[in-house]
Amino acid sequence: MSLSLHAPRFWFGPPSWQSALLTPASWIWRAVSAWRARSAQPCRLGAKMVVVGNAVAGGAGKTPIAMAVAAALRARGVKAHMVSGGYGGTSRGPLLVDPAYHGFDRVGDEALLLAKVAPSWIARKRGQAARAAWGCGAQAVVLDDGLQHPGLRPDLALMVVDARQGLGNDRVIPAGPLREPFDQALARCHGVVLLGGDATPALMRRLSARPVLRAHLVPSHDAPDLHGLRVVAFAGIGRPQKFFDTCRQMGAEVVKECPYPDHHPYTAHDTFDLANLAADLDAQLVTTEKDGIRLTPDLLDQALVLPMTVRWEEPEALDRLLDSLSLTR
Repeated sequence: MSLSLHAPRFWFGPPSWQSALLTPASWIWRAVSAWRARSAQPCRLGAKMVVVGNAVAGGAGKTPIAMAVAAALRARGVKAHMVSGGYGGTSRGPLLVDPAYHGFDRVGDEALLLAKVAPSWIARKRGQAARAAWGCGAQAVVLDDGLQHPGLRPDLALMVVDARQGLGNDRVIPAGPLREPFDQALARCHGVVLLGGDATPALMRRLSARPVLRAHLVPSHDAPDLHGLRVVAFAGIGRPQKFFDTCRQMGAEVVKECPYPDHHPYTAHDTFDLANLAADLDAQLVTTEKDGIRLTPDLLDQALVLPMTVRWEEPEALDRLLDSLSLTR
C-alpha cells in the first residue's frame, strides 16, 4: 500500500476516535497477514537475498536506500541485481527492465529508477523475479519493498525509518500507517536505516534492539542549483512535502507547492496546467527524479529534475552488515 496524498491525517496525530473506530478492521488486516506468513512457500536462492523495506506505508525512502545498497555491493565487485513489484505498470513479470524499451506504464517508475544502478527485474510475485535474476548470474538480489512478503527469506533485511515521520500513531492499517506491528517487523530485521536526522527518544529506544545506520538524502553532484530561484515544486511521491522542504533547504523560493498522488501518471492536461501556473508566477518548474520518469516530453523539457543520493553518516556501519553476507569484495 502506498502512502499518497490521501493518507488520513489522524494516522500521524495523537490517538483519535477515528483510529479507535478502525482498530477492529486492523485486527482483520493482521489476521490476513499472519495467514499469508503461515501459508507462504519460502524462496531459496543460490544468490544472497537483501531486502529493504519499512513498517510504515509509503514515503520512508526505501527506494533510494535499496539503490545505495545495490551500488555498494557492485562497488565490491558483487554482481547485484534489483527486484521490485513493478507497481503502476501493466506487466506482471518476471521481466528484466530495459529502460530503452520499457516505459513506466509497463514496468512502473521505481523499476526504471532502480535500473540506473543495477539490472532491474519486476514481478508481481517478487520471488519469481529473484529466481530469474539468480538464473541470469546475480550473486546478490536486492529487493525494494520486500519486508512484508512472507515468501522471501532474506540473508540481510534492512528497515528504513523516516526520523521525522516516525511511526505515526503506532497503529496498523487502517487504524494507522503501520503495515504490521512495528516490533514484529523489527524482529525480522538485521538493521535499521534511520533517514533524515534524529528520531524521538521513545522511538530510539525501540530501534536500539538492532544496529542503527544513520543516513540522509541529499542532492546528487549533478543536481541543478536552486539557490535564489523562484520555483513551482510538484511531486507525485509518497510524501511530497519532503521534496518541497528539500527545495527550500537548497535555497529555492517555493512560490507554489503542487502535490499529486504517489505514482501519478502526468497527462497533457497536467502539462498545460503546470506550464501556465509557472508562467503566471514567473517561476521555474522543479520535480523529483522519480516524477521525471512519468512526465510528458513537453513537461520534461520545461521542468528541472532534482536527483538525490544517500549520504551515510558512518559508511563503515553498512560495510559491516554487507560483510555478513560473505560475498567476495
